[in-house]
Amino acid sequence: MKFIKGFVVTIALYVGLSLLFTILVDYLSDPLLGPLTVALRFSSLGAISEVFYMNLANPVVLSVFLGTVSYIAAPTDVFLLFAILGSVVPVIVAALIGSVAERKSGSVKYIFLSTFVGLLVAAVIGIILQIVGWIPLGGTYTLDFFSKFLTGGLIMSALNAFIWCAIGVFITSKGWG
Repeated sequence: MKFIKGFVVTIALYVGLSLLFTILVDYLSDPLLGPLTVALRFSSLGAISEVFYMNLANPVVLSVFLGTVSYIAAPTDVFLLFAILGSVVPVIVAALIGSVAERKSGSVKYIFLSTFVGLLVAAVIGIILQIVGWIPLGGTYTLDFFSKFLTGGLIMSALNAFIWCAIGVFITSKGWG
Protein backbone atom coordinates (compact mmCIF):
# COMPACT_ATOMS: atom_id res chain seq x y z
CA MET A 1 0.00 0.00 0.00
CA LYS A 2 2.94 2.31 0.57
CA PHE A 3 3.93 2.24 -3.09
CA ILE A 4 0.52 2.09 -4.77
CA LYS A 5 -0.97 5.44 -3.70
CA GLY A 6 1.76 7.65 -5.16
CA PHE A 7 2.10 5.38 -8.20
CA VAL A 8 -1.59 5.57 -9.16
CA VAL A 9 -1.90 9.30 -8.40
CA THR A 10 1.17 10.04 -10.53
CA ILE A 11 -0.08 8.08 -13.53
CA ALA A 12 -3.62 9.48 -13.29
CA LEU A 13 -2.49 13.10 -13.00
CA TYR A 14 0.13 12.82 -15.73
CA VAL A 15 -2.15 11.16 -18.28
CA GLY A 16 -5.13 13.37 -17.39
CA LEU A 17 -3.21 16.63 -17.63
CA SER A 18 -1.41 15.54 -20.80
CA LEU A 19 -4.76 14.70 -22.37
CA LEU A 20 -6.24 18.02 -21.26
CA PHE A 21 -3.40 20.11 -22.66
CA THR A 22 -3.29 18.09 -25.88
CA ILE A 23 -6.99 18.72 -26.47
CA LEU A 24 -6.65 22.42 -25.58
CA VAL A 25 -3.69 22.94 -27.90
CA ASP A 26 -5.42 21.09 -30.74
CA TYR A 27 -8.62 23.05 -30.22
CA LEU A 28 -6.82 26.40 -30.01
CA SER A 29 -4.71 25.70 -33.10
CA ASP A 30 -7.82 26.15 -35.26
CA PRO A 31 -10.94 27.32 -33.41
CA LEU A 32 -13.26 26.71 -36.37
CA LEU A 33 -12.15 23.13 -36.95
CA GLY A 34 -11.16 22.45 -33.34
CA PRO A 35 -13.51 19.53 -32.65
CA LEU A 36 -12.56 17.90 -35.96
CA THR A 37 -8.86 18.36 -35.19
CA VAL A 38 -9.30 16.74 -31.78
CA ALA A 39 -11.25 13.83 -33.30
CA LEU A 40 -8.58 13.25 -35.96
CA ARG A 41 -5.88 13.54 -33.35
CA PHE A 42 -7.21 10.58 -31.40
CA SER A 43 -8.12 8.38 -34.36
CA SER A 44 -4.94 6.28 -34.32
CA LEU A 45 -2.67 4.58 -31.80
CA GLY A 46 0.27 6.74 -32.84
CA ALA A 47 -1.62 9.91 -31.99
CA ILE A 48 -2.97 8.57 -28.70
CA SER A 49 0.51 7.44 -27.69
CA GLU A 50 1.79 11.01 -27.62
CA VAL A 51 -0.44 11.74 -24.64
CA PHE A 52 1.48 9.15 -22.61
CA TYR A 53 5.10 9.85 -23.45
CA MET A 54 5.57 13.10 -25.34
CA ASN A 55 5.93 15.41 -22.32
CA LEU A 56 8.48 13.08 -20.76
CA ALA A 57 10.51 12.10 -23.82
CA ASN A 58 11.03 15.60 -25.20
CA PRO A 59 13.78 17.76 -23.76
CA VAL A 60 11.61 20.72 -22.91
CA VAL A 61 14.17 23.30 -21.77
CA LEU A 62 14.88 24.71 -25.22
CA SER A 63 11.30 24.51 -26.46
CA VAL A 64 9.99 26.24 -23.32
CA PHE A 65 12.67 28.93 -23.61
CA LEU A 66 11.92 29.56 -27.30
CA GLY A 67 8.18 29.46 -26.63
CA THR A 68 8.54 31.94 -23.79
CA VAL A 69 10.57 34.30 -25.96
CA SER A 70 7.89 34.03 -28.67
CA TYR A 71 5.14 34.54 -26.10
CA ILE A 72 6.81 37.74 -24.83
CA ALA A 73 6.68 39.07 -28.38
CA ALA A 74 3.00 38.10 -28.76
CA PRO A 75 1.40 37.98 -25.30
CA THR A 76 -2.12 37.49 -26.67
CA ASP A 77 -1.29 34.16 -28.32
CA VAL A 78 -3.21 31.74 -26.09
CA PHE A 79 -2.23 28.76 -28.27
CA LEU A 80 1.44 29.39 -27.55
CA LEU A 81 0.78 29.81 -23.82
CA PHE A 82 -1.02 26.46 -23.59
CA ALA A 83 1.68 24.79 -25.70
CA ILE A 84 4.33 26.02 -23.24
CA LEU A 85 2.29 25.04 -20.19
CA GLY A 86 1.36 21.68 -21.73
CA SER A 87 4.99 20.72 -22.14
CA VAL A 88 5.84 21.29 -18.49
CA VAL A 89 2.77 21.26 -16.24
CA PRO A 90 1.72 17.57 -16.53
CA VAL A 91 5.12 16.27 -15.45
CA ILE A 92 5.60 18.80 -12.67
CA VAL A 93 2.13 18.42 -11.18
CA ALA A 94 2.17 14.61 -11.43
CA ALA A 95 5.57 14.33 -9.72
CA LEU A 96 4.77 16.83 -6.97
CA ILE A 97 1.25 15.64 -6.16
CA GLY A 98 2.39 12.00 -6.39
CA SER A 99 5.15 12.78 -3.90
CA VAL A 100 2.72 14.50 -1.56
CA ALA A 101 0.31 11.54 -1.81
CA GLU A 102 3.11 9.13 -0.97
CA ARG A 103 4.59 11.30 1.81
CA LYS A 104 2.67 9.45 4.53
CA SER A 105 4.72 6.33 3.85
CA GLY A 106 7.55 8.10 5.67
CA SER A 107 10.24 6.70 3.39
CA VAL A 108 12.10 8.78 0.82
CA LYS A 109 12.68 5.57 -1.14
CA TYR A 110 8.95 4.94 -1.53
CA ILE A 111 8.22 8.57 -2.35
CA PHE A 112 10.79 8.64 -5.14
CA LEU A 113 10.14 5.17 -6.52
CA SER A 114 6.36 5.48 -6.66
CA THR A 115 6.46 8.70 -8.67
CA PHE A 116 9.44 7.68 -10.82
CA VAL A 117 8.01 4.29 -11.75
CA GLY A 118 4.57 5.85 -12.31
CA LEU A 119 5.97 8.32 -14.85
CA LEU A 120 8.05 5.62 -16.53
CA VAL A 121 5.07 3.27 -16.80
CA ALA A 122 3.10 6.02 -18.58
CA ALA A 123 6.04 6.64 -20.93
CA VAL A 124 6.51 2.94 -21.69
CA ILE A 125 2.80 2.53 -22.45
CA GLY A 126 3.00 5.48 -24.85
CA ILE A 127 6.13 4.17 -26.55
CA ILE A 128 4.57 0.72 -26.98
CA LEU A 129 1.42 2.26 -28.44
CA GLN A 130 3.55 4.33 -30.81
CA ILE A 131 5.40 1.26 -32.09
CA VAL A 132 2.18 -0.74 -32.43
CA GLY A 133 0.76 2.17 -34.45
CA TRP A 134 3.74 2.02 -36.81
CA ILE A 135 3.61 -1.71 -37.52
CA PRO A 136 0.62 -1.64 -39.94
CA LEU A 137 2.40 0.93 -42.10
CA GLY A 138 4.44 -1.79 -43.77
CA GLY A 139 8.10 -2.62 -43.93
CA THR A 140 9.34 0.96 -44.11
CA TYR A 141 10.62 0.98 -40.53
CA THR A 142 13.73 -0.98 -39.73
CA LEU A 143 14.94 -2.49 -36.49
CA ASP A 144 17.50 0.31 -36.29
CA PHE A 145 14.72 2.91 -36.32
CA PHE A 146 12.84 1.14 -33.53
CA SER A 147 15.97 0.71 -31.42
CA LYS A 148 16.86 4.40 -31.71
CA PHE A 149 13.33 5.44 -30.84
CA LEU A 150 13.15 3.04 -27.89
CA THR A 151 16.46 4.05 -26.39
CA GLY A 152 16.02 7.77 -27.05
CA GLY A 153 12.45 7.82 -25.76
CA LEU A 154 13.22 5.74 -22.70
CA ILE A 155 16.45 7.56 -21.82
CA MET A 156 14.88 11.02 -22.07
CA SER A 157 11.76 9.86 -20.24
CA ALA A 158 13.86 8.39 -17.44
CA LEU A 159 16.01 11.53 -17.22
CA ASN A 160 13.06 13.93 -17.06
CA ALA A 161 11.18 11.68 -14.63
CA PHE A 162 14.27 11.41 -12.42
CA ILE A 163 14.75 15.18 -12.27
CA TRP A 164 11.12 15.98 -11.42
CA CYS A 165 10.77 13.12 -8.96
CA ALA A 166 13.94 14.23 -7.19
CA ILE A 167 12.49 17.73 -6.91
CA GLY A 168 9.26 16.23 -5.55
CA VAL A 169 11.19 14.26 -2.94
CA PHE A 170 13.18 17.34 -1.97
CA ILE A 171 10.04 19.42 -1.52
CA THR A 172 8.15 16.80 0.46
CA SER A 173 11.12 15.94 2.66
CA LYS A 174 11.68 19.60 3.59
CA GLY A 175 8.07 20.03 4.62
CA TRP A 176 7.12 22.47 1.87
CA GLY A 177 4.43 20.25 0.33
